Amino acid sequence: MQAQNLDFSDPAISQLYRQADTDYTAAQKALLGEQGFAQLQDYNRTLPVRELTANLAGMFAVTGDPLTPEQSERLVQALANGSAGYLKGQQALQGGLDLDWAEVDRLAAAVLAPAQLEIFQTTELPIGGEGRFWVQVNKTINEARNAEKQAHKLSGG
Repeated sequence: MQAQNLDFSDPAISQLYRQADTDYTAAQKALLGEQGFAQLQDYNRTLPVRELTANLAGMFAVTGDPLTPEQSERLVQALANGSAGYLKGQQALQGGLDLDWAEVDRLAAAVLAPAQLEIFQTTELPIGGEGRFWVQVNKTINEARNAEKQAHKLSGG
């Protein structure tokens, strides 16, 4: 587009993008049907946790306790269902920040063997952005800051 001196902010270009997106979505629905299209959308929303699960599968394979295909799919669902974004209809795993790790651990316990679960819970997972431990550290720091502010207000300071 730059070679043709077209600007992405040009309203005509924006309209072309919107129309192409509408046409693409219509073609997907025509090919897949409504149910298949809904499955594709859900699959796309879980892509980040699928990538994480693939990385975990590699880690588990090295330890000699590989994930089965069924475990992989169930772990994808556990991670997605622990993601606030996914539960709101958005993409799962937004930098690790939207994961409820207690819920993910609870769900993962029903999927993973004990040795796998221990690795899952004690290893910083390869998440883009902040992983489990950084999220927990930041949460603790923020809670301490809020408590300090509240104590300062109560003391009249």
